[in-house]
Amino acid sequence: MVKVTVTMNSISLAITEVITNRRGLNAALATRLVDELQAHFIKKNAKPNKMGAAKSDFWKNISQATQVLSVSDADAVVTVAEARFRIHYYGGTIKPGPGKKALTIPLIPAARGLMARSYEAATGNELFIIKGRNNLYEKTSNGIRAVYALKKSVTIKKDPDALPSAADIEAALTEEATDWIKRQTNKPT
Repeated sequence: MVKVTVTMNSISLAITEVITNRRGLNAALATRLVDELQAHFIKKNAKPNKMGAAKSDFWKNISQATQVLSVSDADAVVTVAEARFRIHYYGGTIKPGPGKKALTIPLIPAARGLMARSYEAATGNELFIIKGRNNLYEKTSNGIRAVYALKKSVTIKKDPDALPSAADIEAALTEEATDWIKRQTNKPT
């Protein structure tokens, strides 16, 4: 919820007169919130990944999935309609799907974004397990190297920067509300 405080009596009167139908204000606030969220996600997407691998554009995809869901006189709903965002926002544990024994976690940049089978097809290298080790390996000209770690589960910590700060959102929406009110009060009658 955004709290807008107006102290001048003339503006207070104008607000009372202008906001008889809040749908327009709610639409403007929702659109601004989408813009703020998308800009935040694009900024996160610009950061290099820890592995130095090719970017998956995860945060760009999150940005593209952010939209106004509905607007009414009472409120507006903005959604980030990408299921993968939830694990970053809330944190949690990821486990292998049905029929799978382990998650395959890429250990080298070339494996990032590829399932083990896809990696084998792309490189022509067969992956194998060494008994007692929790990795998938491949033969190289210099010996062998681990390509994927095999994990029973992975815990993703809540990303405190998954969304912009509440203060940044409040400032942007306060600015938008103020601008909207000024546009409404300056309309010719």
